[in-house]
Amino acid sequence: MKSKKTAADAGSSSFFLQIGSGTLIRESDIIGIFDTDSATASSPITKKYLSEAEKNGDIEADVDDIPKSFVLYRERTVDADGNKGCRFRICFSELSSSVILQRSGILL
Repeated sequence: MKSKKTAADAGSSSFFLQIGSGTLIRESDIIGIFDTDSATASSPITKKYLSEAEKNGDIEADVDDIPKSFVLYRERTVDADGNKGCRFRICFSELSSSVILQRSGILL
């Protein structure tokens, strides 16, 4: 089960944020929007987190060019017994973090 949706999946009860390349993420599941260069250059912890996320298969890269930003979000899950949970995922975007924030309606 993926939080990433197509435009046809976006219902009126939830708001989705388009982060580039047709990728939509439910706004209520977004934890943070980060500039790739500044987040990785200034923090070895962020580099380690991204490395671990890649090893665990928790990174999506729907970009044809060098990613300018990444979005950390939760993916809602349901196991075979019907127990609900979530896991944290990262999606890289070719859009800058400021453009994604503008699309969300959050003032900078």
